Amino acid sequence: MIVETQTESCISCGASQALLHPRLNQFLCPKCTHDDALFDAAKHHLYAILEQPIRAWFTHWQEAGLETDVLEDLIYDLDGQRVVNELRTREFAGVN
Repeated sequence: MIVETQTESCISCGASQALLHPRLNQFLCPKCTHDDALFDAAKHHLYAILEQPIRAWFTHWQEAGLETDVLEDLIYDLDGQRVVNELRTREFAGVN
């Protein structure tokens, strides 16, 4: 039996010969699939290393008398842009 296949382009970079990504259900080329996997790994790693310090911080301030909803609001309001700006400032200043 002959199975006809359709060649799709990568939705990210437009490269030909993309394959259906099972999690995203979109067509990605090998490079973009690799980049997506790296992004996913970095995201999960960041969450893993931040979870314990945030739990400790939360417990500390809850025991100090702050309400749970106030602490949750502070966590939701975390601004990653501030961290990025600090990293960029250090990078441009040559500080590691």
